[in-house]
Formats: sequence, structure tokens, C-alpha cells
Amino acid sequence: MNDLNKVLLSGNLVRDPEFRDVAGGLQVCGLRIAVNRRYADRQGAKKEEVSFIDVEYFVGGSDEAAHSGHLHKGMPVFIEGRLKLDQWDDKQSGQRRFKVKVVGERVLPLAFVPRDREASPELLPATARPGEPPAPAADSAPAPRPAVTAGRVETFSGRRRVA
Repeated sequence: MNDLNKVLLSGNLVRDPEFRDVAGGLQVCGLRIAVNRRYADRQGAKKEEVSFIDVEYFVGGSDEAAHSGHLHKGMPVFIEGRLKLDQWDDKQSGQRRFKVKVVGERVLPLAFVPRDREASPELLPATARPGEPPAPAADSAPAPRPAVTAGRVETFSGRRRVA
């Protein structure tokens, strides 16, 4: 059986992308995103925890969004990639260090946020606001929502697709 190493993340950029050149004339883009988890504890009190995740990916092809300056601090993004473990010896203490990061295969902006403004919920599409259902457009009918049952995806239009 093959192993699976796949990561899907949605969060906000904590800083502007950082670029560095690597061997072979390639460029690597470094990102850090904040991913929020909202939950209720045993007493029913609402809690929130934030995870800060480092992401690196090679620039080129469909990743031109970051390279051309479309990504910046505060912007919501979707990242598809894989986990990678980095290991090194600390020069000061001599101890072995470890760090898990995401190697991005696809980075997509979820909304346009002007560089001079913070990412506020009013600027984001409803799909980018956690915990809120998307609002239907005033002039259009809502799209059918898929129902997932036992490995099949059924849409309310009657078409079936095997997952």
C-alpha cells in the first residue's frame, strides 16, 4: 500500500512572501500562515486556537500569484501540499533540531485584499469567512449542495458521481 502525504490548509498570511534563490536558477517562496481552529470546550465555552505554519514552494508555472506580488500579509490563502521534516545540528548547542513544514504544490489566494488594508470580514467572500454559510447572490438561485453518502457524491440535480 502506498503512503499518503497530503495537506490542505486555509488561513491568512502572517507576513509578505519571502523569496530566495537556490541552486539551478530556481526560486523558493517562503510563507507563514495562521490557521484558526474554533471549538467549544466541555463547559460549552467558545475557544479558539491558532497554529502558525511555515510553507515553502518552488516558484514557477501556476505559482505566479506570489511571484508577481498578488500575495501579501493579511490575505486569505488556500494551500495544497505535503509535509516535510527538516533536520539540522544547532551550531551553538550542538543539539539535533527538527522542524515540520509544508512544501506547497499549489497556493491560491481566496480573496483580494488591498495591500494598504487589513483582511477584514467585510472584504472577504462568504466562503472565506469561517463559521458562516455562504450568502446566495440576490439575482441568482443557490447552487445545489452535494450530499455525501457511502463513498458517493449526489447533487440535488440528480446526477451521481463516484468518489
